[in-house]
Amino acid sequence: MALADAQYCFLYADIGCEGRISDGGVFRNTNLYQKREQNEVDFPQNQPLQGRKLPVPYVFLEDDAFPLSERMLKPYPGCDPKGSMKRVFNYRLSRARRIVENTFGIMVAVFRVFRSPIMLQPDKVTKVVMICVLLHNFLRKSQSSANLYTPVGTFDREDNGILTEGSWRREFANNSSVQPLLNIGRKATVEAQIVRTEFAEYFSTTECFIQNGYNSEAASEAYFNRYPERRQPNMSIFGRLKENLVEYGGFNKPTPKNYRIQDAEDVAINVVGMVV
Repeated sequence: MALADAQYCFLYADIGCEGRISDGGVFRNTNLYQKREQNEVDFPQNQPLQGRKLPVPYVFLEDDAFPLSERMLKPYPGCDPKGSMKRVFNYRLSRARRIVENTFGIMVAVFRVFRSPIMLQPDKVTKVVMICVLLHNFLRKSQSSANLYTPVGTFDREDNGILTEGSWRREFANNSSVQPLLNIGRKATVEAQIVRTEFAEYFSTTECFIQNGYNSEAASEAYFNRYPERRQPNMSIFGRLKENLVEYGGFNKPTPKNYRIQDAEDVAINVVGMVV
């Protein structure tokens, strides 16, 4: 199991768990999970999303196989109508998690040891996989090798809603050694559902803002027409979104960098996903 960031690099890796266990079961067997349960991970303080009031935690993004919790966001189940709050949330989550999928896919496509089951003793397999993870990070972070390791066209990209798949997918298509793990349904806590709803409402607000050309009045009207059952956002929300877009190039201020996990591993919290 591993975490990846927005730069297609691995932030954390735990190798050696049995493949028959679900993604959530794999996570519960990691030292990261133990440290989180014992409050030994120095997460940043909860902060409200831009233009909103409820403080929410910094979160990991995950797929359906993981449990929903206050710090782990997963998609809403089922297929919701186009433009609905849940569908907008799932779309945004999917776009972010696509980076994680690319991170794993590129490593598997380049290091051919992953093309088939590794016929080694488990302890040696653990070392081989960790070496590949470290080499991947080195090649991605080195200015001289990044363009050779991941040339233009390697990553998936999306333009105006049209997805162009990265070149690594052609290499990965016939690979049978990497398989998804089991999905196991779980009932989430009320607190976890509140956090996900807060993110979903925020994404709906920014979606209206973007689709209406960053015009506050038009965005507010579109939000009311689309979600008449929900409380109307204050006009100042859209103004602050536009200010941050101009100043920071995005809707939120840059994430603080002064946090560490209390041990040998460093884990950045501005994670875009967690998959196995």
